[in-house]
Amino acid sequence: MTINLLYTRLTEQRAPASGRRRRAKRPSDSLTLAVPGGHRWIATFALLCVAGSTASAQFQVVGPAPVSATAARREIRTLLEKADPDNVQQTVKKLSGLTPWYRDMLDEELIAAWRRDERANLAPVIEPLADPRVAAGIVEFSWREQRQTAFTPEYAPMLGRLMERYPDSAKPFLDDLLGSIAPGQHALDLSPPQVEAVCRILLDMPDVRTWKRNALQILVHYRQDAINLLRKDLQGDDTDRRDRAPRWLADLAPATPGATAPAGVNSAGSRVSQPSLQSKAEPSYTEVARKLRVQDVVALQVAVAADGTPRSFKVVKSVGYGLDEKAIEALRQWRFNPGMRDGKAVAVLATIEVNFRLFNVNKGNLWYSGALAFAPASGLTPPVVEDGTMPKADKEATDESVVLEFTVNQSGSVNNIHAIHGSGASAELLSRSLATWRFQPATTGTGPVEATGRVRFFKGRGDDDSKLRLSPPAQGQPAGNPGAAVYAPGNGVSTPTLIRKVEAEYTPAARAAGIKGVVALRIVVTASGDVADTKVVTSLGSGLDEKAIEAVTQWKFRPGYKDGKLVAVAMTVEISFVLQ
Repeated sequence: MTINLLYTRLTEQRAPASGRRRRAKRPSDSLTLAVPGGHRWIATFALLCVAGSTASAQFQVVGPAPVSATAARREIRTLLEKADPDNVQQTVKKLSGLTPWYRDMLDEELIAAWRRDERANLAPVIEPLADPRVAAGIVEFSWREQRQTAFTPEYAPMLGRLMERYPDSAKPFLDDLLGSIAPGQHALDLSPPQVEAVCRILLDMPDVRTWKRNALQILVHYRQDAINLLRKDLQGDDTDRRDRAPRWLADLAPATPGATAPAGVNSAGSRVSQPSLQSKAEPSYTEVARKLRVQDVVALQVAVAADGTPRSFKVVKSVGYGLDEKAIEALRQWRFNPGMRDGKAVAVLATIEVNFRLFNVNKGNLWYSGALAFAPASGLTPPVVEDGTMPKADKEATDESVVLEFTVNQSGSVNNIHAIHGSGASAELLSRSLATWRFQPATTGTGPVEATGRVRFFKGRGDDDSKLRLSPPAQGQPAGNPGAAVYAPGNGVSTPTLIRKVEAEYTPAARAAGIKGVVALRIVVTASGDVADTKVVTSLGSGLDEKAIEAVTQWKFRPGYKDGKLVAVAMTVEISFVLQ
């Protein structure tokens, strides 16, 4: 026999303030049991089981609301107005206690509180109480209505976590950003704090669904800002961010300025996608690099083949201490998802950064070594550091850096040490340590020769100078005054003073791509105050490096002095490109 048993699926309905939670019936749902004849007791037992399990799974008696709707709204507002770091747990607990009866009201008040200017203490309250409606309301308001004050680096982590938990809330954020970088469109004109917030959210999102692909499309338009954040992540205490940073750096690495792809290798562009990192091997330290506490980044230009393997390694940013070779050794074991052209995997030229970071990260009281850079000379094999010491930990924690210029003589000893950046006391301390370093001397085809080099030291998170690539000592003569020596500021040499500046112009391609950032140039200011021998230290590409050089060569300086005489001075200048 067949018995048709009708049952109701019970769904939650929100009750009035003084009522209890009720359930709405949907009589369209039914259950059919096929029962052999003469076994009606089986049908009865089955019915009881179905009814019992349904009731226990669906019903939850919560009783009458503890307060009226008016009183509840007043209490919610008071709790949100008085929220601060000291009462977060108590506030969340009280608000959670009202949700069985006043979920909609709580949602409205959370969104309204966020829309007001006093939102500084609300983030830790909103996160545990949020639902899809709250996430959508807060993200859309912050992004589209109050970007200047509500969409900031301070709130970016919370906004990102709301988007992660409730992906639909991210739609206006992603739609606007992806739409602005579509062909023929201009990337959104965001302020530096807004760019940082965008990058922070995109970099922190888990690699699920299409998020990583969308994030990468957006981040290439804010490449330098994203790379700056990732380099901070590499030095930070957040292990998740620290682990993700090398993958993102590999994905976002720009093409090397002036790099020409070898035959059969493509350059990433509109029709050719960048390779993306699939797996990586950590680089190992040399003994001397560990002893001298070296932390820095080696940049390598590689050709990522169609099978995802890296080939043709070229060092474009050296660190020294044997770490360039260790970076290549590790990178040989990396594997990539290859770049694509017209749906086919192809070999693509890429620049990869390999980070060297010691895990006993200091809190600002221990000095670390950075890159070594020697003056280039044709046919010269630069010196190689073999041993040395570093200062002991300081009593005081600071964020600073020091750059020392020095000479390695033919026996491998260090002399002629002088500071070109950094405080006097710190420079003196580090000079004493540098004097203990021993090198294999520079060599030519005829034997050992003297070589001039520079080394950067940093403590804590460093200063602004430590964010720039270390430039080698000036080599050769300034174009405007043949035969003149070139000096570095400090040690009795004054810094040239800018008296006339010409602004750099955007290229159409850079403007269309929404590229913003800083081009750093190493220049020589001649004794007549003109600019000569410009070299790119930090690149933006898309023709902006050339525009920066074009502008800077028209600058005019009050020249530097040494012993009362005008001299040529080498220095670094930065040219900012900001879309208006």
